[in-house]
Amino acid sequence: LKMRVWQYAVISTVIILMLTSIYNHYISSNQYTDSIPVLMIVTDWNHHRKILFENCLESLLANTKHFVKLHLIVDNGSAQLASEVARRIGRNQMNVSTYLAEDIYQLYIEEIHSLRKFFSDKSKPYYQRSTFYLAPIVQYIIKEDKLLIFDIDIMFIRDLYYLYEEFEYFKPQEYWGLAYEQSPYYMLVLRDYTLKNPKSICGQPSHQGGNP
Repeated sequence: LKMRVWQYAVISTVIILMLTSIYNHYISSNQYTDSIPVLMIVTDWNHHRKILFENCLESLLANTKHFVKLHLIVDNGSAQLASEVARRIGRNQMNVSTYLAEDIYQLYIEEIHSLRKFFSDKSKPYYQRSTFYLAPIVQYIIKEDKLLIFDIDIMFIRDLYYLYEEFEYFKPQEYWGLAYEQSPYYMLVLRDYTLKNPKSICGQPSHQGGNP
């Protein structure tokens, strides 16, 4: 009888340890399962941008197990159609909130003007539009502790969670995490800025210590 009690005690201890390990792993790997906040900017709606947006959302949801809180900044011409596409594709896996770009422009016109002065390429009017200067301002509009921002002309091939998990590696003083630009675009548009700030490495290639 004593042998059986001892055996039961060992087996129970092993089971408890296994269940504890499984629980801790579950908590660790699902700490963001409630929702993952994502921002996309959808303006100048046309058939081509509709296809890009649909493909982007479909690939996002096909590769994530988590609920997505989608924040959309839209202009007057895109608001209804972009919202309809997002809600149709998102169904029960995504919540959609919209913000009108024109309202944001009016509220933060001075900030946008300051950014445009330093970071626009005068030779390319397309990139002087206010849309391209909204990202630094969204912190005042969208009340999320952590937020992933994407263009709509991308495709997802992995679970969104793995990118969201990168926030855990941020240091207390770090605010933004940016993917490298694969073209020299920012090196060109920052020419005026780097002329005034010759020690700056903004826009320089990563192998030179910059953040393109």
